Amino acid sequence: MKSWKSKSLFYLKDISEASIAAADFLMAPIHNKSHWTLLVCELKSKNWIIYDSIPGQPHKGIVRQLIMALHKECIPFQKLNTKAWSLVSPDVLPRQSNNDDCGIFVIKYMKHLLNCSDSESEWMWRDYLHWQSEMNLFRAEIAYDLIKFGQKLV
Repeated sequence: MKSWKSKSLFYLKDISEASIAAADFLMAPIHNKSHWTLLVCELKSKNWIIYDSIPGQPHKGIVRQLIMALHKECIPFQKLNTKAWSLVSPDVLPRQSNNDDCGIFVIKYMKHLLNCSDSESEWMWRDYLHWQSEMNLFRAEIAYDLIKFGQKLV
């Protein structure tokens, strides 16, 4: 946790009131003890939403620590009083059936949230419950994108 905090404070300074005012939500991928989850700050509904691909095991401890760090270290979050917001997790969500794919699920959650308008609705996830069966395809797409966009940077 100490190394997380020292590395993360640098990024917290980049969050401004203007950037929050221009956003509908903020995403924070979280890696803790070999597991990835996604924390989303829903600015309009004043909720924290945790997307966790392992059924029944939300990693709320680290999420609460992150929320408190944001509130403590970031003035725009202090003004919003985000530590008082609800922390919720969708009941219907694509889930993993192994211990290896949590990072891919977080990438897919982020991509899907960026391409839709209402991230709180459970109905929006019902058509994506098959993700586990498509992991090989998703991994290939990510590899392709890394190669494709990597070439543009060179």
